[in-house]
Amino acid sequence: MGMPFQFFDLADANADISAYLVKGTNVVEAVVATTRYNALAPIWFTLQTAGQGPMIPPLTPLQEAGLVGTVVITLYVNVSI
Repeated sequence: MGMPFQFFDLADANADISAYLVKGTNVVEAVVATTRYNALAPIWFTLQTAGQGPMIPPLTPLQEAGLVGTVVITLYVNVSI
C-alpha cells in the first residue's frame, strides 16, 4: 500500500518524491482525474433518468484530460558542501 501525495501546482507540475522512497524497489502510481463527460461517454446509452435514456447523443471526441504529457522521474543525489 502506498502513501498519498499532496497536490501540487498544475502550472508547474514538479514534485520531490524522495521522502516517499524506500530502499529497494519502489512503485510510483499516478492517479488522475478526468472530466465527467469522459467518465460517462463509455456508458452513455445505458444511463437512465426516470426511466428515460439520454435525449442527445454523446459528444465526440473525448476531452483531453488527466495526464496529457509524459511523466518523467529524474534521479539526483544530494551532496553536502
